[in-house]
Amino acid sequence: MASPIGNVGTYLYDSYAHLSANREDLVDFIANIDPDETPLTVLLGKTRSRSTIHQWQTDTLAAVSTSGLIEGANFELATLTAPTRVLNQCQLFGKDIAVTEDQRMENPAGFGDAMTYQLEKGTKETTKNIEATLMAVVTQTTGASATGRVMKTLEDFITTTVKTGASYTGVVGDATHAGVFTANDVNQILNDIWDQGGKTDLIVMNGAYKRQFSALTTSNTRNILAEAKKVVVGVDVYDSDFGLIPIQLNRYSPQSSNTASASANATSITGRIWFLQRSLLRLAWFRPLGFRPMGTLGDSTAGQIRASVTLEVANQKGLGVMKGVNNKSAVT
Repeated sequence: MASPIGNVGTYLYDSYAHLSANREDLVDFIANIDPDETPLTVLLGKTRSRSTIHQWQTDTLAAVSTSGLIEGANFELATLTAPTRVLNQCQLFGKDIAVTEDQRMENPAGFGDAMTYQLEKGTKETTKNIEATLMAVVTQTTGASATGRVMKTLEDFITTTVKTGASYTGVVGDATHAGVFTANDVNQILNDIWDQGGKTDLIVMNGAYKRQFSALTTSNTRNILAEAKKVVVGVDVYDSDFGLIPIQLNRYSPQSSNTASASANATSITGRIWFLQRSLLRLAWFRPLGFRPMGTLGDSTAGQIRASVTLEVANQKGLGVMKGVNNKSAVT
């Protein structure tokens, strides 16, 4: 068949055989959808720590007495109690960055100066690390010359109101098997926290548990405006006997690795749901998040992102946690 463009002989010039002469088509942006939100860090109060060891005190009131005092009775010294000191240590977070001078002179696509770009990425990565640590199941360490300090997390502090798989009424677990919770289990932990003097105003959980919370209300009638043309499935505020409680969807709240359907055979017990009172929680910053330029390091420009911070839990009795939560519910 004759060529549709005529006989071009040996002068045919196409994009297959002459790639070296063609400019590349590189779009001038970078697509990065890795999550960088830190909702719990943003929400908590802030204070200053003046040492790497941050301390505060807790106290209690005497039990209620309905007995009347005897008129004219002699002085009798009551039993007095002293406050209890609580502490946590500041954990150092950060990232070291260095970019060669040649790379800084280049004309990259999607960003301007490579050092600025890496600084922006490193800052986001550092704040994500702080967020994840607040809820992590880690071993607290005091640190040494060759070992970094690791702060106490929510997992370490909350000891009074703790529910495990063995207490759940959906699917009963045990010390080594996850369970599935019901609305009754949620209300019970809220009740237990209230009995201790707390008032839960935030529930934090990962995606699988958020779906289970939404499923808790599937038997209720949902009234929707006809013009909205949508069905509301998710629950963002839990309407409990102890008030309206916002639910925070958090990627870094521990979630079990169970992949089977809801079953007492689920052996991953790392799942957590946190019941918090925001007024009892603060981040104590010893060194606020910042960047320290180090000038030139050989033929590179270098610097360090650093933050030293710890978690302050004013009184852990106002908080609660559900442990050993199965990430699969009976609802598909």
